[in-house]
Amino acid sequence: MSFEAENARLRPMHAADIKHAVALTQAEGWPHRAEDWAFHLRHGAGWVLEGAEGALLGTLLCWEYGRDVATLGLIVVDRRCQGRGLGSRLMQHAVDVLGGRTLRLVATEAGYSLYRRYGFEPVAPVRQCQGVSKDVTPVSPDPGDLLRPLAPEDLAQVCEIDANATGMDRSELLRDLCFEGEGLVLETSGQLVGVGIARPAGRGVVVGPLIAREQRQAQLLLSHLLAGRKDFCRIDVPGNATALVDWLQEVGLPVMDKVTAMQFGTMPSHETQAFNNFALVSQALG
Repeated sequence: MSFEAENARLRPMHAADIKHAVALTQAEGWPHRAEDWAFHLRHGAGWVLEGAEGALLGTLLCWEYGRDVATLGLIVVDRRCQGRGLGSRLMQHAVDVLGGRTLRLVATEAGYSLYRRYGFEPVAPVRQCQGVSKDVTPVSPDPGDLLRPLAPEDLAQVCEIDANATGMDRSELLRDLCFEGEGLVLETSGQLVGVGIARPAGRGVVVGPLIAREQRQAQLLLSHLLAGRKDFCRIDVPGNATALVDWLQEVGLPVMDKVTAMQFGTMPSHETQAFNNFALVSQALG
């Protein structure tokens, strides 16, 4: 394996690599199914390091949002080859290819020092809340608020508030999520002020994005998305939404891990931020 690591070939990732990529993430204890890998690869691009006889030794995927921003994720190296510079090769290639863009990623403890070496700075914690929720009582909307299913005609407004919250143009990703997931939107006086989408992923269901102006609105959306569910749920909460995290723990979704959102470069300036991102689509996609 040492010889393979030293002579690994870097090439683009293809759909045929997914079954081997699943084995890499399973070895790390990550919950990604083949369907999850396919979803992520369909929306982005990636590279692999290939050893002798086609053995997959490492992966890195990226997603470009507009012309200025990209996220990196699913960065994993075969456990038997770790410490031999494969992660650095993947990162250097990604930085070279995406040069000029602001780059974002979510770092595990194991990868944190590598990303720091490449100039990534910590931005905020991300708390991974997961479990099987208890009987969640749906929160009643305030007078003047309307909670309803996400409809195709909402897509333009969903993209607008998502871009305001994240600083990224994720229109194509959101279009797929709107049709593939179970979504709810919140309106106030006829204006869309929040959206939440749940979709099958990992060990059960992942909720994200969750965009709203305030934590109470995010909790309202979440309470209805979680009500009646008996399956495993995961929600990755970025930043310091402590009230929301406390509520999630109360309803049976404790914090099982805490990782770090990191950034290379400066986010492009945009209009005043009126919305917040309360749950990631995934740690890779932001």
